[in-house]
Parts: sequence; C-alpha cells; structure tokens
Amino acid sequence: MTNIDMHFHSTNSDWKNTYNELIEEAKRKEIQLACITDHDFISNPDAFIEAWIKSYYSTEISARDKKNNHSLHITWYSKVFNERLNKVLENTREKKLEIVKKQIEVLQNLWIEISIEDMVSLAKVMNRDISSINKFDIAYILFSRKNNRELIEKLSWENFKNTEDFFISCLKPSWKYFHIFWLAYWTVEEYEPSLELCSEIAKENDDILSIAHPNFSFANRWWMDYLEENLDYFLWLWINAIEINNKANKEWVNYILEIRKRFWIIITLWSDCHFIWQNDWKHASLWELNPFLDEELIVDIKEKIEEKLDN
Repeated sequence: MTNIDMHFHSTNSDWKNTYNELIEEAKRKEIQLACITDHDFISNPDAFIEAWIKSYYSTEISARDKKNNHSLHITWYSKVFNERLNKVLENTREKKLEIVKKQIEVLQNLWIEISIEDMVSLAKVMNRDISSINKFDIAYILFSRKNNRELIEKLSWENFKNTEDFFISCLKPSWKYFHIFWLAYWTVEEYEPSLELCSEIAKENDDILSIAHPNFSFANRWWMDYLEENLDYFLWLWINAIEINNKANKEWVNYILEIRKRFWIIITLWSDCHFIWQNDWKHASLWELNPFLDEELIVDIKEKIEEKLDN
C-alpha cells in the first residue's frame, strides 16, 4: 500500500510530536513520502531522508489574496532551500509574535491573568520555538485558569464550554466578542505575504504551491464559488496544486479530481484538518488515508509530485 503525507506538523508549530517521534511513527507505518509543513518554518527533509523516507523542503503559510481580500493557507514544497522565502517567513514570525504581545496587553487591561512569560513557559513545555506561539495558545492558557474563565463569563455574558469556543468567538476577527478581547489586531502591520510575492519566489525553483485543506477553507457554498471563480487566477499566480485532505468527503474529492482533469493541476495529500480539534487534538490524524482514493490514484499522485520536484 502506498502511503504518503505532505501536510502535518511538528512541535515547531502546533503539533505535539518532535521530528524524531514523527520519523519513528513514519517508519512504523512504512510511509514512502513525508513532508512536515510547520507554520512559517521551512522544514528540513534531511532527517526523513536519512531514515529512507522521501521528503522535500516544505512549509505552510498564510498568503494574502489582495484581489479578493482573502487569506489562503498554502503548503509549499521545494527541492532546494530558498533563502528568500526564509526571510519572508522570519518577518511573518516576528509580526505574529508582536500580535501575541499586543493581544496579551489587551487582556491584561481587562484584568485577565496572562503574561508573555506564560507563553514562553508553554513553548518550553511543548518543545516549541517561542515565535510559533499563536492565538489558540493564548486561549489555552486563559482556560487553564478558573479565575480567568469566571472573568471572561462576566465580560461576555456567556459560558464558553471549552478553549475552542472561546477562541472562535473572542479571538478571531469579525466574531461576536472580538470587540472586547482582540482590539490589538489592527495595530500590527500586516504579516501575510501576498500571493504575488509567493508566486515570484516559487517560480525561481519551480516549486509546488498547493491550496491547503480546501474542504475546510472553502467549506460553504460561497467559498466554493470563490474557489471556482478564481482557479484561472490562482494558476496564473503559480498556485499549481490543490490538497485532498484525509477528511474530505466524496463530493470534495470528486470536485478536486475534476479540477485536476480540467487544469492538469497537481494534487497533494493530506492530514492537517483544523476543524476537528476535539476528535484528534487539532492536527493529529497522521498517515490516515482518505477512503475515497484508491491505491492506483495515490500512486499516480505521488509520481506527479516526484516528477515535478525531482527534475
């Protein structure tokens, strides 16, 4: 059985396993191709290659579609390390950390118990780089303390059931309690690179840029229309691949396969699935196959990826 996974995370971003733990699990599952796509870090393939598992330089970024005023999660794969991309990601990490610090200031002004030292401690416990700390980690720390939960209830007049509910309702722009908890967002310079810049850099090495987990990012009808209407535009910008997530239903799988026929687009595969936190601890279902893809198709997908990146 051919088993590959090109979209999952290590402790460098927001998953619980180190490189070594991921490699050991990959060896047990007899994975043929594995790419760690840590957020805003270029993952080094050498450790996997030394374990006789094929791999490439890879990352996951949030890129700005300025034409449509929307952000896309993009997984990026390259046969060579790109210093120019690395500089872009360094800037992104710096800006994200600045956002975290300003968010903490807003919360402290509301008498909520949290500090940057809490974030440093969390990163240390999870064996993560401090620059990988994000808004979800803030929500995690807030809900680990009873006095914070009680204060949040008084401020919002709502009893949140868990960390995810609070994160979605209070720390994401445009949601109902955003105005109370997340005022700092607008004071930080935009950190997402544009799709145009990503396109320019990817062309230098003939890289693969893939639209990540579209079954999540474009879950409702409006976003599916947005994806359909902009496919020509994305392809013109060198976004030359689209991901089939391992949780994508049959409708999404068939739609992506149909896109592949129309545009000769590359397909990438598949674990990261942000919308099932409670079931698999955010990014946990590593090496699982999508039930709607057969062995022959997976082999063909793998060959097309290798043909693009090995030449």
